[in-house]
Amino acid sequence: MELDDITIFFLLQFLILFLLKAKQKRKRLLAIHKKRFVRRNGQRLKWVLHRSTKDWFFTNCVTNEDFRDREWVSTFRLRKASFTVLCDLLRRQLTRKNTNLRRSLCVEERVAIFLFRLGHGVSHNIIRSQFGVGKSTSEKIFKEVLDAIISEMSYFIQLPKSSEEALSISEAFERKRGLPNCFGAIDCTDFQLAMPSEESVVFRSHKKRYMLKAQVLVDSECLILDASIGYPGSFHDGRIFRKSLLSTANLLESYLSMNDSMVPDCFFRTGRRMM
Repeated sequence: MELDDITIFFLLQFLILFLLKAKQKRKRLLAIHKKRFVRRNGQRLKWVLHRSTKDWFFTNCVTNEDFRDREWVSTFRLRKASFTVLCDLLRRQLTRKNTNLRRSLCVEERVAIFLFRLGHGVSHNIIRSQFGVGKSTSEKIFKEVLDAIISEMSYFIQLPKSSEEALSISEAFERKRGLPNCFGAIDCTDFQLAMPSEESVVFRSHKKRYMLKAQVLVDSECLILDASIGYPGSFHDGRIFRKSLLSTANLLESYLSMNDSMVPDCFFRTGRRMM
């Protein structure tokens, strides 16, 4: 089958238009993803995506004198002094060496990325734009900081180690809250979940939502003494207490006096250690 001249002409026109469109699209993509490469001794080492917000954390938070504790709490859910203590505690585990390819993120940047995502619930794409890091880097940093905090959990959450420490907590409750012979306040909290694929009924709470529950014991300053996490939402608070180590392992019996007890809410059953 032979093509006439008009058909060939239109085919050539279509081919030229297609090539021009492809070339323009390629230029637009290159403009959007403008990249520069790092050179050492005249040899290209790797491609690096230029990010204008690379120093946002230090420019707007660390060196900015107007960024006070109120802004720190609003942005990272911590005061600057608490942020510094947390960074010092995790420095040994989160410090990375600089390489010939790039400068590693310091501990402060890593902790700030973790707290910003945890405090605002934003996606890694928002973290990428806010802190000038890649999406995969943000995901990796979040997991590393989380693992580091879990490994140091005993520094933040710990029961008294002696009867003297337990007595001081009881005295603080009586002095500040007016509750004698009170060792701590205990309650359960909920974390909403997407519907689990299996045994979803177990996670459905009385609020008609899918929940994961945690039991927390605090002292007179609202500092956490013990936390038991991972119970389905359908579990009653009293049932969670009976299954927790506070009840099964009798962790408090060794150093509490005969009269010391905890203050629960109405969902706990009163008993020997419950007011």
